[in-house]
Amino acid sequence: PVIAEIDGENYIFCGNDDGKLYGVDPSGNLIYEFLTNDRIRTSPAFYQYGNSLSIFYGSYDGYLYGNDKHGNSLPGFPVDFGSPIITSPVISDLDNDSSIEVVFGTSGGLIVAVNMDNQMLDYFPIETGIGVTGSPMLTDLDNDGDIEVIIGANTTLFGIDIKEPSSI
Repeated sequence: PVIAEIDGENYIFCGNDDGKLYGVDPSGNLIYEFLTNDRIRTSPAFYQYGNSLSIFYGSYDGYLYGNDKHGNSLPGFPVDFGSPIITSPVISDLDNDSSIEVVFGTSGGLIVAVNMDNQMLDYFPIETGIGVTGSPMLTDLDNDGDIEVIIGANTTLFGIDIKEPSSI
């Protein structure tokens, strides 16, 4: 589960094997319910820009979903990546263009960085040859002003140095 503040109120979000992402208020009242075509075992990622809130999450149906705070699909979403998304997405501006990228992995062996226009960041997707099972972590590990993506797979830990100025 993830706690997100929306319009000054805290909500708890979690996915379910019934294919829904649920959001409840602190009293346990169901406020949000987003439907996919398969299980959701990832935690959602949130991006707030002004009064706009975007919610991103993956499903075993192979789609990356993007919704606004009212449950409406963001333009161009959902996006089919062809195999279950079992890692929680993270959000960053990897290429320093003032627009976010969503980073996640698929069980089919892809490491993905896609922007809000559903365009892949340069050099992505990365085909690993093995299922990506760990959620990504973004950090400037070597203190050189760009972000590294650290993500686990079935038998390997991948470290990807973006090599462009970027911000978490």
